Amino acid sequence: MTTLETTAVPADIRSPEEINALLGRKSGVWRVIRAIRSNRPFLTAVLVVLAPVHALVTHAPVYDLVGSDRSWRFFLPWTLILLGVAIRLWGSGNLHKNQEITSTGAYRLVRHPLYVGSLAFFLAYFLT
Repeated sequence: MTTLETTAVPADIRSPEEINALLGRKSGVWRVIRAIRSNRPFLTAVLVVLAPVHALVTHAPVYDLVGSDRSWRFFLPWTLILLGVAIRLWGSGNLHKNQEITSTGAYRLVRHPLYVGSLAFFLAYFLT
């Protein structure tokens, strides 16, 4: 056969309109879950920044996590955490999911900037 045959869509696969209609019916908890999911990078940044701010406002000794002296063991983890937040925010701001391969911003420098930001977090916690 020289002509291309069209393939029928199976009956159990829903169209995008059906999926959107089903998602629209879900409210309450599902709406909160969707809001958290869509704002994960921002919420992560807020939580990471609020922890040291809370410790500084309440005069809690932040450096107890890594030692009582103000050496590199105090500054390096906090620097890595803030660097990780910055990389993740920069990377997520340039990401266009399901549209195109992103090659601008942080993606010019590294293929997976969100993973690099997370790696900075994990390295900071490892050092503490």
